[in-house]
Amino acid sequence: LCDWSSDVCSSDLVPDEVKELLRAFIGKHVPDFDFENKKEFIHHVTLMFSGDQSKSIESAQFWYEKCLLRGKSIKVQVTELCPIASSDKDATINCLVFTVNLIDPDTDECVNHMVWSGAPHITGILPNGMPPAKSLELLKRDYVPIPCDIEFYYYIEL
Repeated sequence: LCDWSSDVCSSDLVPDEVKELLRAFIGKHVPDFDFENKKEFIHHVTLMFSGDQSKSIESAQFWYEKCLLRGKSIKVQVTELCPIASSDKDATINCLVFTVNLIDPDTDECVNHMVWSGAPHITGILPNGMPPAKSLELLKRDYVPIPCDIEFYYYIEL
C-alpha cells in the first residue's frame, strides 16, 4: 500500500496471528518495556519511503513485476528485535524495531537489496509523536539485538 501522505510504502497485510506472535515476543524478551505513550506499528513491513522513490527504478520494477503483476507473496523472516533508546541523554529503551529478511518466492534468495533503504523492517513500537520514518535512523543507534525466528508470507501492495 502506498500511502503518500505518510511517506511510507509497505504491506498492511501482516497477518493478525503474526502480530500476536510479535507482541508475545516483545512481552517475553522485553518484559519491562513501558507501553504508555507509545504507538504500535507492527501491521506492516517497511519497504521504501516515498522520498526515496528516485533511488532505484530497478527496485520499484522488481516489486511491481514480482508482486503486483504476478501476485507473488514474499517470505518474511523476522531476524531481530532491536530495543533502542531514542536519545543519547536518556538510556531508557523507548523504541522497538524488528529487522527482517525478505525472501524471493521464485529463487529463495534474500532480496533485501531491493528495498530502497537496504534495511527492511517492522517499525514496531515508538513514542507517540515520533514518525515511523524515524525507524531507519533508530537502527543506526547502539543497541543489543535480540535474535528472533518468526517467519510469515504476505502479499505486497504498492
